[in-house]
Amino acid sequence: MKNDERVLRIGIASREEIQARTLAVVRGEIKVTADDPKVWFNSVGSLAEFLRSNTSGI
Repeated sequence: MKNDERVLRIGIASREEIQARTLAVVRGEIKVTADDPKVWFNSVGSLAEFLRSNTSGI
């Protein structure tokens, strides 16, 4: 990867899975790594909707 390129890792999971993972991180059961997603969506559809409505800011 070039120095001027940036990667945004995106996760897709249900609301319950995202919440459970977040709580596990807070409790120290899961260690967050650099490869883990930084942004989470509930579905590919919600990701697509976000990208359609926010393309100018990305």
